[in-house]
Amino acid sequence: TPNAVKRLPNYQYNGADLSLLYKHVLSPLAGWCVDHLTPTWLAPNAITSIGLCWMISSYCVIWYFCPGMYEANTEMNSEYTVPSAIFLLNGCAMLIYQTLDNMDGKQARKTGSSSPLGLLFDHG
Repeated sequence: TPNAVKRLPNYQYNGADLSLLYKHVLSPLAGWCVDHLTPTWLAPNAITSIGLCWMISSYCVIWYFCPGMYEANTEMNSEYTVPSAIFLLNGCAMLIYQTLDNMDGKQARKTGSSSPLGLLFDHG
């Protein structure tokens, strides 16, 4: 609506994760990674892109070994065994993605480079 378009420049995202795992493990891990491992010249959107690449790569590996998504069901297909390492890869990729996704906001605040594009890229 025209009224919403007028208010759009003043929009601010306000989200919160109140889980204990996020508060005591995931957020401190991401904060430590930003403070000790992430160079200040690295753009927050690049951090998100790196995490996205991990997930796309993981899905491509799964698609290669399980193109029909039923190959891992041993009741349907006992002749073909899917390497279990691909599921470990997927789990690690998900952990890496969520950590990098958490890091991008911390990096943006650290470097003062928050932007509407970053908000859209991070939250859709």
